[in-house]
Amino acid sequence: MSKLNKAMVSSTIVLATAGGLVYFFLVPAFAGQVPIPSEIRLGAYALRFYSLAVLAGILAAFFVARKFTSRFAVPEGDLENLFLLSILFGLVGARMHHVLSAWSVYAAYPAMIWQFWRGGLGFFGGILGAISAVAIYSRVKKLDFWKVCDLLAVVAPLGQAIGRLGNFFNQEAYGLPTSLPWKMFIDFGHRLPVYWSNDFFHPVFLYESLLDLGIFCLMLHLARKKSSRPGLLLACYLILYSLVRYFLEPFRADANLFYGFYSNQLLGLIFLLVGLGIYIASFARKWNTRSSS
Repeated sequence: MSKLNKAMVSSTIVLATAGGLVYFFLVPAFAGQVPIPSEIRLGAYALRFYSLAVLAGILAAFFVARKFTSRFAVPEGDLENLFLLSILFGLVGARMHHVLSAWSVYAAYPAMIWQFWRGGLGFFGGILGAISAVAIYSRVKKLDFWKVCDLLAVVAPLGQAIGRLGNFFNQEAYGLPTSLPWKMFIDFGHRLPVYWSNDFFHPVFLYESLLDLGIFCLMLHLARKKSSRPGLLLACYLILYSLVRYFLEPFRADANLFYGFYSNQLLGLIFLLVGLGIYIASFARKWNTRSSS
């Protein structure tokens, strides 16, 4: 069998599997006709689908990043260490972001603070944590900080797109009530008290997942272009993701307010400004390089 035929067969199997999953499970689940499992039991142990989704996102991002190591002058041996450190710092940062945004709950139940597998990761905190890890590792290993950030910025939205699907199994990160055709049924036990009388909601996590996938496709296109502006891809990622969160936040049923403003919108504006600053600085660095040559 030729490589083309093998590829066609593989694609057909993947599409058929995905189509069957959508038709026989996702559509009935969104309609409230079948229960949504949050975990799978293996004897005395439980594997939560949220954790599996996050892990799948990390692995997908890692394998794509391996294809761009030479493009960004990152040794393959360092990539594994970078990913591990970025994940650890990112998870801690993301969890702390979420905990601080819902401190009234976690102050009453402090044991829940580190139970991240139950859901609750703030991506802006995760971004800060991951960038901190890159800064430390790049300094120790004498790597170009901006190029490393660019590499991770290319694959980050892919990891986010896949990881966001874990919210489906936890029935969280949903939006306001709606009657649109793609509405999602939320079990009574997962609804906020103010929405106990409502059954169907915006699947905001799915909106973000699809938009993150779109950002990834754009970042992949930009990464394949020749550019001498380190930091440009990081800037694009920060700008695009901040815009996504800014416009989706008002649809979130669990959106937190800070002095009358959506807290994640305010964070989105801050990260947007940081991204714009890095974008402008990347052009300044290129201009200085040209002037000195």
